[in-house]
Amino acid sequence: VVEFPVTPSSQYGIIFRKQELNPQNINSAVQVVYQVTDRDVSTRVSAELLSLLWEQPFYESLRTKQQLGYIVYSGIKSIDGVLNLSFVVQSSVVDVDDISMRIQSFLDSFEGVLKTQIKENDVNSVKEGLINKKLEPDKRLDQEASRNWEEIVLELYRYNRKLKEAEILRKIKKSDLIAFFEIYIKRDPNLKNGKESKRRLVTSQSISQNNPNVNASLKTLEELKQSPQIADAVIEKDEFTFKKDLTILP
Repeated sequence: VVEFPVTPSSQYGIIFRKQELNPQNINSAVQVVYQVTDRDVSTRVSAELLSLLWEQPFYESLRTKQQLGYIVYSGIKSIDGVLNLSFVVQSSVVDVDDISMRIQSFLDSFEGVLKTQIKENDVNSVKEGLINKKLEPDKRLDQEASRNWEEIVLELYRYNRKLKEAEILRKIKKSDLIAFFEIYIKRDPNLKNGKESKRRLVTSQSISQNNPNVNASLKTLEELKQSPQIADAVIEKDEFTFKKDLTILP
C-alpha cells in the first residue's frame, strides 16, 4: 500500500479522472477516500466511530434530500492495516465536479453537527454498539484464522486486538472525534494548538460518455491543474507513474 501525499489545502486533494468504460452508461460517479496511515488503536477506533456517526446523515443528505442517485454510501475499510474512509456517489443528474463539491459540503457541515448537535450520549450509544460488535466471538474457525493471519502478515501480532479496541473505545470521548476530524478530514493547513494536518485525500471521478447535457459545464483538466485550491494534482491516465514515486508503507 502506498502512502497518499498530505493534502491540507486543496478542496479535492489528488484528483483521478477517467471516462466511464461503458459508452451507454449515463451515470457518472465519484469516490472520495481519506487515507489514515496511523496504526495506533485510538486513531483507528476513532475513525470507525466517526464512520458510523456520519453514515446515515450522509445517505439522507445526498440520496434522500438531494436525490443525486440510487448509489450513495460511505464506509471504512482496512487494507494491509491502512484505513480508508470512503464516500461514494453515482449520479446521472449532476456532473462529477458537482458530486465532489456536494460530498465536501456535507463534510464541512458535519463538522458543525459534530461540535454542536451530536451529544456525548449520542456518541456513547453508537460506541456501545461498536464495542458489542467487537466483543462478539468469531463464528467460524476461518474467521479467527484470517484475523490472526493478518496480524502475522503485518508483523503486529496483536492477537487480542478486538479486546484492546473495545477497551480503548470505552475511553473515547466526543472531543477525541473532533480532534480526529480536524487532523484527518478538515481542509485547513493552519491547525491550532500545535496540531499538524494529516489529511490524505484522493478524489476519483468517473465521467459518463453518454450524458453531454450534464457534463457541459465540467471543468477541463487544464482548468483543474491551474487551480491549486481545487486539487494538489490531477491524474488522467498515468496513475501508475504517480504511485511509483510514493512511499510504500510497511
